[in-house]
Amino acid sequence: MPKKLPPKDSLDAKQNIFEATEYCFNLYGIQKTTLSDIAKRAGTSRVNLYRMFKDRQALIDAVILRNIERYWNEIADELSELDDLGDWLVEGILLYQERFAMDDLVRLYRHINGFAEGFRVATTPAGYNCVSRHFEHLYQRAYEEKRIDQVLSIEDIVDWVHRTNLSLVQFPSGRLKKRAKLRAWISAQIKTGLVSG
Repeated sequence: MPKKLPPKDSLDAKQNIFEATEYCFNLYGIQKTTLSDIAKRAGTSRVNLYRMFKDRQALIDAVILRNIERYWNEIADELSELDDLGDWLVEGILLYQERFAMDDLVRLYRHINGFAEGFRVATTPAGYNCVSRHFEHLYQRAYEEKRIDQVLSIEDIVDWVHRTNLSLVQFPSGRLKKRAKLRAWISAQIKTGLVSG
């Protein structure tokens, strides 16, 4: 039975709350942003926020998760033709670095020192799923063909992807500025460490 979708206006209300939350993050930082701040900016009440999110942390996690989901949905759309796990991972990290590493939301998290909070959410089961569901079929095939170490779970690979992206965003290297150099660096790690050819 198909999952019932929430009414459109509840989706719009959530989007409004998410945008208000990010606006407040920019003004006050993650730690100092209160539910009252968010409710005021969103034009709603704290009671309404509690109807949608069990607490402040659940709202913050949902905002961060929405962005992770958006990034990886866009990446997966572009990589839908790739049928090799190693190639998918290389191109996925390259696209993330080229398209999202300097977008407004990543700059916001840099400005508010929010990378630790973002990484915490990225390494939850929901954060892993945002990435893994896009290449699970490729992982399964590589695993069955023994082209991947049998002790590596799909979560281990997604964890590596998140850590690599965070490292590249937070500590950019002048040596890896050119696309060809970055591709070679990522490819060497993936194709000699994670997935064999």
